Amino acid sequence: MCGDFARKDGVDFYGNDIPPYPQNAPDYASCCSICRTTTGCNAFTYSKSRQACYPKTRIGNGVAKYDDAITGYNPNVYSDFVRKDGIDFNGNDIPLFPVQVPDYASCGLKCQATPGCNVFTYLKSRQACYPKTRMGNGIAQIADAITGYNHPIAIVFPGAFQQPPRLETNVAYNIQSNVGEWYST
Repeated sequence: MCGDFARKDGVDFYGNDIPPYPQNAPDYASCCSICRTTTGCNAFTYSKSRQACYPKTRIGNGVAKYDDAITGYNPNVYSDFVRKDGIDFNGNDIPLFPVQVPDYASCGLKCQATPGCNVFTYLKSRQACYPKTRMGNGIAQIADAITGYNHPIAIVFPGAFQQPPRLETNVAYNIQSNVGEWYST
C-alpha cells in the first residue's frame, strides 16, 4: 500500500516527471516511498518489468495504457486548478449530469479532458464530478464539495465587474458582480 495515495494499475499519466528519472525501485511500495520523500511529488508511475520509478509533480497531460505500469497519485491534489473546499459554483455544468469518478484528482482530469471546462466540483459523498464552463450564478455552501478552477480563466462572472490586476502583482482583488462580493488572491 501507499498511504493515502490512490492506485491505478495498467495506466501511466505521462509527463510531469521529476528528475532524475527513472529511479531504481524493486516494487510499487518502494516507488511510493521515493515519491513521498521527493519535494513536489504528487504522483508516480512504477514499471514492474524495468523496476523503474518515475516521480511526478502531478497527474495530467494524458493517459497511456500499459499493462506493465502502476500509477499512484494523491487523490486530493490536482495542481492545474486552484482548490476551494466546501463550495460549489452553481450552474454552467458540462454535461448537464454528473460523471462518476473516485476522487478530486480524477474529477480534475475529467475537466481537463472536457472541451470548454474551466471549473469543476467534486462531491465526495456521491463520487460525482460536475465539469463546468465557468464560475458564476452564485455559490452554494456544501460541506463535502471540493471545487477546482483554472485561474484566471474561470473568473468570468455575469454582470458588471471590476477587472483584477495582473497576476504577477500577487495582491488581493475585489470583484463585484450580481452574486455579491468575491475575494481572491
